[in-house]
Amino acid sequence: MTRGLGLRFALLTGMAIGLVALSALIQELQAASTAWIAGQGYWSRGQQDATAALSRYLARGDAEDLDDARQALQVPLGDLQARLALEQAEPDEEKARQG
Repeated sequence: MTRGLGLRFALLTGMAIGLVALSALIQELQAASTAWIAGQGYWSRGQQDATAALSRYLARGDAEDLDDARQALQVPLGDLQARLALEQAEPDEEKARQG
């Protein structure tokens, strides 16, 4: 009887550890996907804001609209800088963080 109880305890403990590991994996995937979605939102917003500011600049010729476009392009250009830094033969992590 003791052997059967020990086996059951070991199986339950193993299942609990497995479920905790699965839960941790799911949380990591959720955090990564949330970060990716938020980054995509910032990138898209920067691109849209830059396009709108450039359209206003073309219509009115106001230098402030051109400055707004440059400011809005900081996120997409930063993303490009970070990606290029990571795609090098030896990735430059510091430059990627700056991007």
